Amino acid sequence: MQVSDLRYNLKQQKKMKNLILIAMLFFSSVAFSQTKIVEIKSPLQCEMCSDNIYEGLSSLKGVKAIKVYLESQLIEVKYNSKKVDVKSIEESIAKIGYDANDTPAIKESYSNLPYCCQKPE
Repeated sequence: MQVSDLRYNLKQQKKMKNLILIAMLFFSSVAFSQTKIVEIKSPLQCEMCSDNIYEGLSSLKGVKAIKVYLESQLIEVKYNSKKVDVKSIEESIAKIGYDANDTPAIKESYSNLPYCCQKPE
């Protein structure tokens, strides 16, 4: 093998490595762009409310992380937008028994919540 052949092979290997690196960066950016975060307003009052939300949303396909902020009555949901949308998340919260933004709680689910989780009258 001649020196010029070796140089050509090294250049080809370098180009291939660069192409692989570019492809990896592209596909990783596409994967991350599917992850979104939404804040949902909901009348949460106690730790039991928080537990109910965690338990109810964790089984929803596409939900990656859940944070409940009792003081501000917010639920922050990190989700895969290719697997679930905001409306489905809100409907799931309503099925648990809580209002979710403009989606009202399912009445039967709400009436089955512990007294401490129901809105004060």
